[in-house]
Amino acid sequence: MTIKVAEGVADTLYSLLKQEVSSSRLARFGFYLIRRAVRKVWRQLDYSEYGGALLLGVNGVVVIGHGRSNARAISNAIDLTCRFIRDNVLGKISREISQLEGTFKELQYV
Repeated sequence: MTIKVAEGVADTLYSLLKQEVSSSRLARFGFYLIRRAVRKVWRQLDYSEYGGALLLGVNGVVVIGHGRSNARAISNAIDLTCRFIRDNVLGKISREISQLEGTFKELQYV
């Protein structure tokens, strides 16, 4: 749910910025000066840049993509899935959860 809200905010900000930039020559010039920084920020907010998110709670690597994913987003989701498998993310998460369970058991006896 939080991801959906963040995506909505990013889309709204992009639309508002686009509208304001086109409102005057001064705004267009200002945007021209900061366009690289805006592109970097937009890439960080763009869902297609990441492709998807890891679905937790299943015994396997499952990446959930956005419902309106384009070819770039799907390609990035496949790359993300391959990285999760290559880097053994599932094993790392399992080990961390096991360690946390041990910590919680120790705390119960204190």
